[in-house]
This record gives sequence, structure tokens and C-alpha cells, in this order.
Amino acid sequence: MSQEAEDVEVDLTLDINDCHVALQGWVTGCYQSGVVRYRSGRLRATDYLAAWIDHLLVAVAGRQSKTHMLAYDKKEGVVHRIYPALSAENAKDYLTQLVSLYLQG
Repeated sequence: MSQEAEDVEVDLTLDINDCHVALQGWVTGCYQSGVVRYRSGRLRATDYLAAWIDHLLVAVAGRQSKTHMLAYDKKEGVVHRIYPALSAENAKDYLTQLVSLYLQG
């Protein structure tokens, strides 16, 4: 059984193309086995993206853990997807790329 862990506070500034982007907030749903996200229907693209962003933020904060996405699909039954643990450096690179693409859009 997995025990709850403390929520992760996010207070990060990314320097992207001479622009300072501040990311602040909290990532909730943290457990010793990792971050857990769930829904009672099929996983949608927004679920994957939201879980990915939380996964990156937790890793940048120094917690190398998995992120678990759980859902129930009528055809497949229970679905369990996992993002593997990342180093803080790799997570920050991915997060910087993601925010840079967001700013371009």
C-alpha cells in the first residue's frame, strides 16, 4: 500500500528567449509511489498533457518518481499508464521546451 506524500510546491523561473517565465503553484496527489491522476472515463489528450506537466514539475522540484494515470475504459477495463522517473535536469529541459512552444503559439 502506498502512503500519501507531501504536496510539491512549485516556484520556478525559466529563462526563455530573453523572457522570464514564472511558474508557481502546487502539485497535489503525491504518494510514495509517485503522482497519481485518475478519471472514471477514457484517458484523453488533456489528461496525458496535464499529467506530463505535473510529472515534469515534480521532477524539477527534486523528486524522482513515477506518475500513474488510471482510468476506466468500457472496452479495455481498467487502464494504468506510467510516466517513468526523470532526473531534474532532463525534466527542466523538457519543461523549457514545452513552455517555449507554448509562448510561440
